[in-house]
Amino acid sequence: MAQTKVIWEHRPSQGVNLGIFLSCFLVLTWPWALWCYMRTSNTHYILKEEKLLIRKGVRKIYQEEIFLNEIKDVQDTSQFFLKLLGLGCITLFIRDEIKPKIKLSGLEDAIAIKNSILQQIAEVKKVTTVLQRDD
Repeated sequence: MAQTKVIWEHRPSQGVNLGIFLSCFLVLTWPWALWCYMRTSNTHYILKEEKLLIRKGVRKIYQEEIFLNEIKDVQDTSQFFLKLLGLGCITLFIRDEIKPKIKLSGLEDAIAIKNSILQQIAEVKKVTTVLQRDD
């Protein structure tokens, strides 16, 4: 089986947990802060030629595969305090009745990542259109 090329790979920044860390520091609920840290550090986004992989989990690793031709729309949905930290958030709207939205948060260059996802979606759709015309 041929290996697919990895276009982009990223782990979310711990900046998404800044509010939690500050509140835990003030209230001394450090186990919750540790859990949030571990949950964020064990999240991994991988964009390949035909699909986006999302791996996450602390006790058990879950992998979600989203084929790029199933993505309907990509939006930059960054929150204000994330923008202050230079981070962003991308929301993917997909053709799935169970989970129609997927949020990628804590991204360091969200606009460039959004553009690379859109470019890869266009390439996949172009190849799919050519294959359909050949049939």
